[in-house]
Amino acid sequence: MVGEAFFPCMVEVLAQALSVRWVLLCTLHPVNRQRARTVAVWDDGPAANFEYELEDTPCANIVASGTCAYARGVTHLFPKDVTLQEMGAESYVGAPLRSANGDVLGLLAVLGDKPLEDEPLAAEMVEVFAARAATEIERVVAASISERLGRVESVRVTASEMLIELGYKVLKAKDADSALAILNSGVTIDLLFTDVVMPGVLKSTELAEIFLRRFERGVVLYTSGYTQNSIVHAGQLDEGVDLLSKPYSREALARKVRQVLDGRT
Repeated sequence: MVGEAFFPCMVEVLAQALSVRWVLLCTLHPVNRQRARTVAVWDDGPAANFEYELEDTPCANIVASGTCAYARGVTHLFPKDVTLQEMGAESYVGAPLRSANGDVLGLLAVLGDKPLEDEPLAAEMVEVFAARAATEIERVVAASISERLGRVESVRVTASEMLIELGYKVLKAKDADSALAILNSGVTIDLLFTDVVMPGVLKSTELAEIFLRRFERGVVLYTSGYTQNSIVHAGQLDEGVDLLSKPYSREALARKVRQVLDGRT
């Protein structure tokens, strides 16, 4: 079994193999790495996912130092871990999820309501399962990114075609790095139309800064299908930012492009 369906099955198998009540498979929060969010939870049966703070938990030690095992008395060792206290856990074993290049992606932890009989065996088994889980998480993430980039490419081609039909001369770039090469070619550009989230090393906002420094009368128009991103904060667009929300029609694109071009100082 592969994909997201793998994770609930994996925590169930691990719980049964070690005769423990709880298994948590977690990834680190993409913005705040002091928080973890579960991908799959076992609590004597499938349980709902949740997020939690790592501070004052044994999970924090896993992220910082690697595999940790507490055969008994884990609640006494971590008295500030409210969740641990509420669970009434007695034992704990956890291992980090590491990417192919060694970065910590998250953690896998098993918790029992009684002391561990064979701590080394439990730690070894959790490490094996953690390695397998990390591989699958990377595979799922890569597949998701490929799917999103495919949609971005489709939108890019469609937008280019519409702008050409509207009479504009269009220079297409597959990512921000390719767009920078066009900027460096010396051609004069009036409008940079870019998705907020773009593939490549260079961010779209960084590309926009370079563009505006190079072309004093140039304007930037972003497009995005997300309500929260690098140019939207607390539901409000950053000052001076023009955004065309997806999905948009040919007419909406024509109006917005004309608006930002006519608004140049």
